[in-house]
Amino acid sequence: MRYIKTELHDFFPVSHIISIFYRGIPKECVCEKCATQNPHWEVLYIDRGNVQLEINREIVCLSAGQGILYAPGSAHRLISSNNEFINIFTVSFDSAKKSEPLLENKIYTFDPFEKNLISKLVIVGNRYFERWSSKPDGIKGMRPKADAPDYVIPFVKSSIEYLLTLLYQKKNNTGEIIHTKHYTTPLINQAIEYMYQNIEKKLTITDIAEHVKMSSSRFRTLFKEATNQSVIDYFNDIKIERAKILIRKNLYSISEIAIKLGYTSESYFSRHFKQKTSMTPSEYGHLVNHDYDAINRNINSNSEN
Repeated sequence: MRYIKTELHDFFPVSHIISIFYRGIPKECVCEKCATQNPHWEVLYIDRGNVQLEINREIVCLSAGQGILYAPGSAHRLISSNNEFINIFTVSFDSAKKSEPLLENKIYTFDPFEKNLISKLVIVGNRYFERWSSKPDGIKGMRPKADAPDYVIPFVKSSIEYLLTLLYQKKNNTGEIIHTKHYTTPLINQAIEYMYQNIEKKLTITDIAEHVKMSSSRFRTLFKEATNQSVIDYFNDIKIERAKILIRKNLYSISEIAIKLGYTSESYFSRHFKQKTSMTPSEYGHLVNHDYDAINRNINSNSEN
């Protein structure tokens, strides 16, 4: 029996991890005086807040849910946060590919699947990576902790490569990036807006379809074609993104957030949150709010000194 084999090629091979971390930056500490010109690739993702960046002397604005891929050698720095606290995820890496004009230094709006991939990288980075040195003049970069499982490095490598491939798919033939926030079908945008307005409810496909005056079967098909997600999966992703915002505010208990988002119980909400993010709501809260507390302690310590 004869088999025809298709040879596989690496699209954007990642050879080395330089650093991977999630951090919070208070509004008092956002402005960076000097631009960084690293010889590495870097994905920067804004999980909370709005920022202005300077890239090769040009100003760009990013809001929560957006990110950018810095090319090696590009000069970049944070210059403003609109006077608010921000949460940022960054991962720096080396690749045999030294340039990709259609991808580098462009703003991307991440869809729910890409956000979920970022969340998993955040978990792995927080749990299994540490700095080579804590000294200002020490070795830069990060390394896996001694107790990191053997799958961690392959997971990080494949996840970054997959993310870059997904971002590449967003481009059109002119090289511009296609943002997924709005869709060409007005009824789909109307349905999504209805979901946001009723996020505290347990909407069904029939509820949403009736709002846009379509049959459930037709609406289900059109929504899948436009968003590449089922109606309920999309609505659930909206709930989880809102849950992250409420957790970061640190004003409500987990049970209160569950009620605000229309879940029948805290346990069901926690299971759903972990299914979507690989973290429980408490673990996510510890990650983002612990980071905030640690930064505030450093600020207070520096001001006292």
